[in-house]
Amino acid sequence: LPNSIIMNFGDNDTFPLWYNQEVEGVRPDVRIMNTSYLDGSWYIDEMKHRYNESAPVPFSLPQHKYAMAENDFIYVEDVFQEPKPIKQVIDFIRSDAPISRIKLDEQLAVDFIPTRTLLLPVNKENAIASGIVAEKDRDLMVDTVYLNLKGDALQKNELMLLDMLANFDWKRPIYLTQVYIFQSLGLLDYLQ
Repeated sequence: LPNSIIMNFGDNDTFPLWYNQEVEGVRPDVRIMNTSYLDGSWYIDEMKHRYNESAPVPFSLPQHKYAMAENDFIYVEDVFQEPKPIKQVIDFIRSDAPISRIKLDEQLAVDFIPTRTLLLPVNKENAIASGIVAEKDRDLMVDTVYLNLKGDALQKNELMLLDMLANFDWKRPIYLTQVYIFQSLGLLDYLQ
């Protein structure tokens, strides 16, 4: 679909797509994202800009939250037992307030995710308008997608995927070449 994001993992998935887009001119409107590169701040910065005919990836975290070794791993702490909206959690991480950081020792404090279950509201009108869901399947759509985070920490690339999901507002279809990209986020039940 137009203006899509196709997420891959690793060079073998990505390089053929880049070749087709850059050399053959196939689908310059589609954003090809190598999720294994989302550990590098240089790549996250590139994704924040328009490329060819594709819009930027809707990341909202400022560079100091992902540059260098910042948030290479981000802890998941059950501060809140109840689910929280994903956008609220990303805003919490974006904050530099002391409450949004865990002190590991006297010198070091790190960001964390304060709940294991995140709520991703479904903008049904945008999902249909963008082609993510066919009009005939409108009644099958849920109001909220529940992301159940696995493990005690996420890697930086997974944090950036949360940031993207918090901000894409269902305006762009997302495709995966490897479903396990979303496995640690608890999204496998929502894929089609």
